[in-house]
Amino acid sequence: MRVLVADPIAEKGIEKLRREIEVEVAIGLPKEELIRRIGEFDALVTRSETKATAEVIAAGRRLKVIGRAGVGVDNIDVRAATEAGILVVNVPGANTVAAAEHALGLMLALARQIPQADADLKGGQWRRTRFAGSELRGKTLAILGMGRIGTEVALRAKAFGMEVVAYDPYVSPERAETLGVCLLGLPETLARADYVSLHLAKTSETENILSRERIAMMKRGARLVNCARGGLVDEGALFAALQAGALAGAALDVFAEEPPRARNPLFDLSNVIATPHLAGSTVEAQEQNGIIVAELVLQALRGEPVLSAVNLPTVGPEEARTLRPYLEASTMLGQFGAQAWPEAVDALELSLAGDINGGSKALLTNAAIVGLLTGRLDEPINLINARPVAKKRGIEVREAATTKASEFTNLITLKLRTGKHERSVAGHVSPRGLRILAINGYQTDFFPSKWMIVVEHHDRPGMIGKVGTILGQKDINIAGMQVARLAARGDAVMVLQIDDEPGEQVLEAVRQVPGMLTARKIHLPID
Repeated sequence: MRVLVADPIAEKGIEKLRREIEVEVAIGLPKEELIRRIGEFDALVTRSETKATAEVIAAGRRLKVIGRAGVGVDNIDVRAATEAGILVVNVPGANTVAAAEHALGLMLALARQIPQADADLKGGQWRRTRFAGSELRGKTLAILGMGRIGTEVALRAKAFGMEVVAYDPYVSPERAETLGVCLLGLPETLARADYVSLHLAKTSETENILSRERIAMMKRGARLVNCARGGLVDEGALFAALQAGALAGAALDVFAEEPPRARNPLFDLSNVIATPHLAGSTVEAQEQNGIIVAELVLQALRGEPVLSAVNLPTVGPEEARTLRPYLEASTMLGQFGAQAWPEAVDALELSLAGDINGGSKALLTNAAIVGLLTGRLDEPINLINARPVAKKRGIEVREAATTKASEFTNLITLKLRTGKHERSVAGHVSPRGLRILAINGYQTDFFPSKWMIVVEHHDRPGMIGKVGTILGQKDINIAGMQVARLAARGDAVMVLQIDDEPGEQVLEAVRQVPGMLTARKIHLPID
């Protein structure tokens, strides 16, 4: 295994990687050189400078994981990585406090004109009255985006005696009340604020969220702080508002173009404080970023699930701790279905009943797709690219979940549509592992084994004995057997758990028994 560290990260992170894998540090590779060399590596670690474009990803034939030692993934083509089955990981929490403190630092610098006074004094002046400032106490701070960083800013602002209002359509009133923050609509939030601090991700919805019209909604003399992302503010409109005195000042750590190819006009305004994207750049935060991204990359290369990955369905920390056996069970149900019914699949649905649903259902559905398609394809498939691969093959994917469970909690049911037929297999995750409780609606109760034969047949006397005789003659030991039917002398399903692999001659002999409909060999990765 080899990893390319393409941007500067903390030495402790590099040391952590070197304990397990070969590391090459090559900072600032030109795009063409990165494309030429990326095929030699299993992992790529970046910060914000190196761009993992679709072209780079396509050239990374060995890539399994791309790690971003920071919060955003703006420099990574996540869609291209997902389609290629490459995990994308980042470190969203390590620089939370650093970014919050930088926002407060800029707010204080605006209020007290600290950079301007510093430059004036060092220029040989002593003009105390020129730089009289204002206090944060008693002022209203509007926070746009109450995520991790926005929350930390709110807590610190309240310690300064500020009133905090916020705009975030995804935060519940109960959560806001716990934080002592008043949730408002965007126009009212802007109109009440003495200071506006941005803490939003940049999306199609939030790009230029502070447009000319919305800047005009702000209180005259208000001040703006942006430590989130460039492109959230219309910089031309901001320049005009600052130059006209509609806004008293702005403190900006991020810009629409980074680094700027030409001088940004905002830098020429005396009421603008600017820093070069420093919010997360503390010694402590960068050290944590390096260590955490190194551990996530190593987990991915070891084949361990990294459920916090950017391009996996989101699950909470509590879910992640309990999810592993359900992932294994969903994968195994997919493997069972692929071998029991080897026809082309038109649609797949995973249904969950009981406590395991919510955010985890999407991830478990991905696991079932992986189980179903592994071995059928000439391309790799994993939890990351499962859905794009299924879509490419015309498989409709659906999910269903209910908190109601009948006899068994946490029941997982995999349904497959193959042409005109509807197939299904259902299981329950017990302390011993997956327990299969139904096949095509027939009630069963068994723990799957490494080798099995699944037989569909007419229910008539002597069927069990005839199959047992064939296996005995072939020296195949039966470890367990289940027969399930819906009605006497109707159709039935027989599952035989056996110690050895049955050859095609054995299966064909079983199929030749009068009344047999199908006989399939099942092989599962069970020790």
